[in-house]
This record gives sequence, structure tokens and C-alpha cells, in this order.
Amino acid sequence: MQYEYTVRKIDLNTGLFSDKERIDIQFLDNELAELGKEGWELIDSTTVTNLGTTMQVVYVFKRVRQ
Repeated sequence: MQYEYTVRKIDLNTGLFSDKERIDIQFLDNELAELGKEGWELIDSTTVTNLGTTMQVVYVFKRVRQ
């Protein structure tokens, strides 16, 4: 069985001078639901930080190659 992978990144931009929310939960929920419908399975997530501030969340998905 062979797999294919995809990566999604969410920029948080939550530094001291940012006016953005940490994570748009509704957007994330919709994105994850859509990927699930397409057969993608979340296999890992990690954060990207800079000087102790989380800048991005990176999600890795896989599914059986079609």
C-alpha cells in the first residue's frame, strides 16, 4: 500500500504587536472536516516558534494513494 502526504500551515502572527486572534477555530474545524471527507488522516502536528512566540502550526496528513 502506498501513501501520499500533504502539509497545511496556519500562520498565527501572535507577536506583541499583532491584532490577530491566536487560531480561527471555525476555519480550522472546516479545513479539517474537508480534508477528512477527502480521505486525509492527521498524523502529526508541530509548532514553529521564534524567540518563544509560536508563529505557525504545521499539520501533516496522509491517505492511501489513489
